Amino acid sequence: MLFTFDETPYNIKAGWKETHAVFVNELKNLSATCLTTMNTALKNSFDYLNVNRMQSGIDTYGMGRCPYFLEPAVIILMTDGGRFSTMNNVQDELIIPASNCPGSEFTIEPFRWDQRLFSIVLRFNGIYRNDQTQAVTSVGCDPSPINQLCEETG
Repeated sequence: MLFTFDETPYNIKAGWKETHAVFVNELKNLSATCLTTMNTALKNSFDYLNVNRMQSGIDTYGMGRCPYFLEPAVIILMTDGGRFSTMNNVQDELIIPASNCPGSEFTIEPFRWDQRLFSIVLRFNGIYRNDQTQAVTSVGCDPSPINQLCEETG
């Protein structure tokens, strides 16, 4: 699936049943046009994944964990690593709102044990240097507020 930061239901650009060609076409057509409402975007992504888990019977609350019932999911988040903006204010930390989907009252976190979040933080230098004397040997880790959630999911 391909989600954007747009409002629901306009945030789904490619759904479960679309072909790979549709996914690639929608991926090529993405553009940065809205606020960085990452809190809501991640909540919507986890909600869609978890509703699908409930419909397929993978979440078996009250019957124990069945490790052979798994639906691994990977969320790849591309961001500029800046602050999170909403309609009301700008936030420094990532707080995912509580879900109101069926079954969400049985879990504390918005993610399940077999779901992973990876972030690609794009930091571009604003000044071009034509200095070839200093070679870059390694790229350091750039702390971003999304790192903690990525580590929590594994």
